[in-house]
Amino acid sequence: MDCLINLKRQQHFRAFWSNQDQASSDMVRGRVGIESLWSPAMTDLKKRNIKVRMAAPTEGYRAWYGGMSISRHVKGRTLDAPYDYLNWWVSGWPGAVMARQGYYISAQN
Repeated sequence: MDCLINLKRQQHFRAFWSNQDQASSDMVRGRVGIESLWSPAMTDLKKRNIKVRMAAPTEGYRAWYGGMSISRHVKGRTLDAPYDYLNWWVSGWPGAVMARQGYYISAQN
Protein backbone atom coordinates (compact mmCIF):
# COMPACT_ATOMS: atom_id res chain seq x y z
CA MET A 1 0.00 0.00 0.00
CA ASP A 2 2.86 2.38 0.76
CA CYS A 3 4.12 1.93 -2.80
CA LEU A 4 0.69 2.65 -4.30
CA ILE A 5 0.12 5.68 -2.08
CA ASN A 6 3.53 7.02 -3.10
CA LEU A 7 2.72 6.53 -6.80
CA LYS A 8 -0.63 8.26 -6.34
CA ARG A 9 1.07 11.26 -4.70
CA GLN A 10 3.40 11.41 -7.71
CA GLN A 11 0.27 11.57 -9.92
CA HIS A 12 1.12 8.23 -11.52
CA PHE A 13 -2.59 7.41 -11.72
CA ARG A 14 -4.95 9.62 -13.73
CA ALA A 15 -8.25 8.29 -12.43
CA PHE A 16 -9.85 5.45 -10.51
CA TRP A 17 -13.13 4.02 -11.71
CA SER A 18 -15.70 2.20 -9.62
CA ASN A 19 -17.87 0.84 -12.43
CA GLN A 20 -17.63 0.02 -16.11
CA ASP A 21 -19.54 3.12 -17.20
CA GLN A 22 -16.93 5.34 -15.56
CA ALA A 23 -14.12 3.37 -17.19
CA SER A 24 -15.69 3.78 -20.64
CA SER A 25 -16.48 7.43 -20.02
CA ASP A 26 -12.89 8.24 -19.02
CA MET A 27 -11.64 6.74 -22.28
CA VAL A 28 -14.33 8.41 -24.43
CA ARG A 29 -13.63 11.83 -22.88
CA GLY A 30 -9.89 11.41 -23.39
CA ARG A 31 -9.06 11.50 -19.68
CA VAL A 32 -7.06 8.28 -20.07
CA GLY A 33 -5.35 6.47 -22.91
CA ILE A 34 -4.39 3.30 -21.08
CA GLU A 35 -6.43 1.60 -18.40
CA SER A 36 -7.49 -1.66 -16.89
CA LEU A 37 -10.89 -2.68 -18.26
CA TRP A 38 -13.35 -5.52 -17.94
CA SER A 39 -14.65 -6.91 -21.22
CA PRO A 40 -18.08 -5.18 -21.08
CA ALA A 41 -16.30 -1.78 -21.02
CA MET A 42 -14.20 -2.86 -24.03
CA THR A 43 -17.39 -3.85 -25.85
CA ASP A 44 -18.98 -0.49 -25.01
CA LEU A 45 -15.97 1.40 -26.37
CA LYS A 46 -15.97 -0.63 -29.58
CA LYS A 47 -19.71 0.07 -30.04
CA ARG A 48 -18.85 3.78 -29.79
CA ASN A 49 -16.22 3.31 -32.52
CA ILE A 50 -13.39 4.07 -30.10
CA LYS A 51 -10.28 2.26 -31.29
CA VAL A 52 -9.14 0.08 -28.41
CA ARG A 53 -7.05 -3.02 -28.15
CA MET A 54 -5.93 -5.35 -25.41
CA ALA A 55 -2.27 -5.53 -24.52
CA ALA A 56 -0.53 -8.72 -23.51
CA PRO A 57 2.90 -7.67 -22.23
CA THR A 58 5.69 -10.24 -22.53
CA GLU A 59 6.26 -9.84 -18.79
CA GLY A 60 2.75 -11.13 -18.17
CA TYR A 61 -0.24 -9.25 -16.87
CA ARG A 62 -2.64 -9.24 -14.01
CA ALA A 63 -5.60 -11.58 -14.06
CA TRP A 64 -8.81 -11.81 -12.12
CA TYR A 65 -9.63 -14.95 -10.25
CA GLY A 66 -12.66 -15.88 -8.23
CA GLY A 67 -10.81 -18.18 -5.88
CA MET A 68 -12.23 -17.74 -2.41
CA SER A 69 -10.84 -19.18 0.75
CA ILE A 70 -11.51 -19.21 4.46
CA SER A 71 -8.88 -18.90 7.14
CA ARG A 72 -8.42 -22.11 9.08
CA HIS A 73 -8.38 -20.11 12.30
CA VAL A 74 -11.99 -18.89 12.24
CA LYS A 75 -14.76 -20.53 14.24
CA GLY A 76 -18.45 -20.09 15.03
CA ARG A 77 -20.36 -17.35 13.21
CA THR A 78 -17.09 -16.04 11.77
CA LEU A 79 -16.81 -19.40 10.00
CA ASP A 80 -20.52 -19.64 9.12
CA ALA A 81 -20.59 -16.25 7.36
CA PRO A 82 -18.04 -17.09 4.64
CA TYR A 83 -19.75 -20.44 4.04
CA ASP A 84 -23.05 -18.60 3.60
CA TYR A 85 -21.34 -16.30 1.09
CA LEU A 86 -19.71 -19.20 -0.81
CA ASN A 87 -23.02 -21.06 -0.93
CA TRP A 88 -24.71 -17.94 -2.32
CA TRP A 89 -22.09 -17.73 -5.10
CA VAL A 90 -22.78 -21.29 -6.21
CA SER A 91 -26.57 -21.02 -5.74
CA GLY A 92 -27.20 -20.30 -9.42
CA TRP A 93 -28.22 -16.64 -9.58
CA PRO A 94 -24.71 -15.10 -9.34
CA GLY A 95 -23.36 -17.51 -11.94
CA ALA A 96 -26.23 -16.68 -14.30
CA VAL A 97 -25.55 -12.94 -13.94
CA MET A 98 -21.83 -13.44 -14.56
CA ALA A 99 -22.46 -15.75 -17.53
CA ARG A 100 -24.62 -13.10 -19.22
CA GLN A 101 -21.58 -10.79 -19.04
CA GLY A 102 -19.31 -13.42 -20.58
CA TYR A 103 -17.69 -14.64 -17.38
CA TYR A 104 -17.99 -17.87 -15.45
CA ILE A 105 -17.99 -19.02 -11.84
CA SER A 106 -15.95 -22.04 -10.90
CA ALA A 107 -17.33 -24.52 -8.41
CA GLN A 108 -15.63 -24.31 -5.04
CA ASN A 109 -14.17 -27.48 -3.56
